[in-house]
Amino acid sequence: GGGGGGGGSELPAWRLRCINTPNGSAQAEGGIRVAAGGVQPLWFGLDVPPGARPGTYSGTVSVSAVLAAGAPSERDAPARRWTESVSVSVSVTAELAVQRGDNELWRHSRLRWLDSTAGEGAVGTSAAHGAAHRSRGDVWEPIRLDASSLSLAASGRRTIRLTRRGLPASLSVGAVELLAAPVQLRLHADGGGGGGAREMRWAPSGAP
Repeated sequence: GGGGGGGGSELPAWRLRCINTPNGSAQAEGGIRVAAGGVQPLWFGLDVPPGARPGTYSGTVSVSAVLAAGAPSERDAPARRWTESVSVSVSVTAELAVQRGDNELWRHSRLRWLDSTAGEGAVGTSAAHGAAHRSRGDVWEPIRLDASSLSLAASGRRTIRLTRRGLPASLSVGAVELLAAPVQLRLHADGGGGGGAREMRWAPSGAP
């Protein structure tokens, strides 16, 4: 359930995600299979919005398990289901994580990308999710193709321009060019007889 903090603040339950079951995965659809007697650690991530009030937030995490019919320990028993609940408390401080913690690998915050549905279908926003990573209409934009200049433009002012041979001529983010020069494919053949390597020249063959 959702976690409540001091002063009546609350973090909705959807902000807590199990990283073991990312959206669209077989685990999200059918659950995680664990062998009888086995141990399965579960990783969770809590997406705390920038405006969250500092304090201690408490909530409950419930995990449901199903013992399949005919399991080795109970061959003749029907499938059984039960739920275990664990109380969880998280302390939220006033300090804001830079870039949501993505530039500090020890936070493992990038694992939330496994749960992202960015780029799947229409992108929109909702009052319930606000500016959460599931609805970033302000960030994710359709890819734009300019056939006349052989270029593709994507979100974040990222652009790739190709040469007529299909190799990158330019890779840029905003005003920053990432390539020192257009990409080239150059082949050298052994000249033999001590003549050294020589560069092979490209020549068109067949109809263009």
